[in-house]
Amino acid sequence: MLLLLFVLLFCEKEFNGERPFVRLVTLPPTELNEEGVTLNGEFLDLSGGEMSDYGFLIDAENIKPDVVKNPDVLKFSLKTETPKLGRFSFRAEYSLSVGQTYYIRAYAIQGNNFIFGEEFSFVSKGGAANPSITDFSPVHIVPGDTLTLVGQNFTLGLPRLSAYLAGKEAEIVGSPSNTQLKIRVPLGIPLSGKIQLTVGFISITLDKNYQRLKPEMLKVPGIVKYGASFLVECKNLSKIFGSNEVLIGKNGDYQSCLVLQEQKDALLVKLDDGNAYDPERGDSLFVFAAALPISTKVNIANPEISGISPAVVFPDDEVTLVCDGISTNKNVTKISWNGAEIPSANYSIGAAGKQVTLKVPYWGNIPGTIKVMVRSGQRVSNEMTTRVAVDLLTLNEEQKAWKYAFNLNDKLFIGLPSGEFPFEYIDPSKKAPALQRISSSSRQIFEHAFPTQNDQLLALSIENSSAVEGQLLGILANNTAQLIAKSANKIPLSTSSTAPLKIRGIATKNNALSYLFVSNSPNNFWQFNASTRQFRSLLDLPLRSDQEVRELILFDQGTKIIALVFYRDDSFIEIKEYNPAQNTWQENYSFLDPFISYNDAFIYPLENSFYFLMSSNKADQFALCNENLVINYRMPVLFDKGKFSAKKKAFFMGNRVVIIDNESIYRTHLATE
Repeated sequence: MLLLLFVLLFCEKEFNGERPFVRLVTLPPTELNEEGVTLNGEFLDLSGGEMSDYGFLIDAENIKPDVVKNPDVLKFSLKTETPKLGRFSFRAEYSLSVGQTYYIRAYAIQGNNFIFGEEFSFVSKGGAANPSITDFSPVHIVPGDTLTLVGQNFTLGLPRLSAYLAGKEAEIVGSPSNTQLKIRVPLGIPLSGKIQLTVGFISITLDKNYQRLKPEMLKVPGIVKYGASFLVECKNLSKIFGSNEVLIGKNGDYQSCLVLQEQKDALLVKLDDGNAYDPERGDSLFVFAAALPISTKVNIANPEISGISPAVVFPDDEVTLVCDGISTNKNVTKISWNGAEIPSANYSIGAAGKQVTLKVPYWGNIPGTIKVMVRSGQRVSNEMTTRVAVDLLTLNEEQKAWKYAFNLNDKLFIGLPSGEFPFEYIDPSKKAPALQRISSSSRQIFEHAFPTQNDQLLALSIENSSAVEGQLLGILANNTAQLIAKSANKIPLSTSSTAPLKIRGIATKNNALSYLFVSNSPNNFWQFNASTRQFRSLLDLPLRSDQEVRELILFDQGTKIIALVFYRDDSFIEIKEYNPAQNTWQENYSFLDPFISYNDAFIYPLENSFYFLMSSNKADQFALCNENLVINYRMPVLFDKGKFSAKKKAFFMGNRVVIIDNESIYRTHLATE
């Protein structure tokens, strides 16, 4: 009676959810022998809703109240029998190991409630209906195969049913029957091993071993290359997707390939564009079929260039290379001009690795023939050549006599000694540029012209050899120079001077005023106001009395104006600074340098610095002055004509440098490295 009271109290405490109406207890097991054991329970109350299941739970460990969370607990179900008030029993004769301690509890499921009784334990003496394996097929297998086990009592241990090959757990395929079980051969099994089955609490092992088939390589291309897939024909590949690896290398130092597709007896493979396959690592191709390696020798093809266009290019033009066998990854594929590697930002590789588009660099021997080469990893292609030119066009005899040049709206204008057509212009950004004439309504020959405010020109002409007259012109869309207004006054000239007349000017941005140097005027430095059209005399630019000015260049440095004075003595230059607010000149720098011999000079500002050309009888070379007027004159050669030419002038136009001399107009870049 005391035991029964304890069981009732225990049953009252352990249930899920709201209080159930059904009550049951577990009774001690009986008839414990070599054939099995009889499990006993008793319903004390069947009140409430219908039960969906009842029976006994059995496990080799204590059965805890949260047993519903453990799907591996073995369950002997009596749900096919109608529950009755009083005792119920189940004769367990399978999945019991001799000498194993088992724990049992009666259970019932009513709605959402899981009710179970007291826990009892017993030491098993065995069971009459234990599982067994009699055979399996096929004997020769590879990972991914379906292996069929034949035997009996496979389903007695559900849900405790698992299979192993040489200790590797195998996936159970489909629903097992009592006499047949299908499993998937797992990865990582050795070449031979035992098959083990666990049914309930019983583990059985078949003496007969399975045999894993070794993979074999039947056919592989002798040469492989970037961008092209190739077929690796094999036997006995693993049938588990993703378990077959393809590598290139030797002695464990491998680089991976991409497996695009796994077929029954073949792998569709491609070189990985992200790998620079190193010849020093070896060119053996390994297939790891579920970790078992097979290998053969392959060669990785060198990249190839089959075409290059166009045949003649200008710096910064785009060139297209027709390629084969190159990686699309810029960390692997590099482009070289004359042996020097081009920055990766200057070229792009097509998605299929069949085409490379690149910008022509602006360094090297220009003009000249450039050799281009592609390298993928350490494998180098053949060389192809293209010719890089700089001369946009050759001037005719009339154009060779140009008097001045200026940049207006990214077009280069040259001034000609002609009254009817004083200007011609060229758009240097076009592939096939040509000079076009600008006719003038004023029919005058101008000594100098430069852009002022509102895209107008201040054109300067000589009147009766005694004065400089200014004219404001507008360049119209119909290629004519239209006179807007003439200057209200003129700059007088000195009739007694024998020095060559030089007129140079510049328009400033900050106050829309223009400044002029006139060598033969009683006052050599002037200001022009485009609004009032007045010339005003300023403080003279101080010059050396013993030297004749060969060239003078003005440029705007914001609040100041810089003048570069080149004297007839070709090795002497002065840099002077004018302060408009104070009307004062200051000499900043002067120097002697034989590299500037034969220089006719040009200049163009860049932010707070300016460049100018220093020439010898062999080469043209850029010099750079920074905002502190410190000169670096060892800049790289821009181009080398192989002979000297005069009347040089240059402009920054867009991202290009356009140069004009007395023979041709060129387009190139400013070398900065």
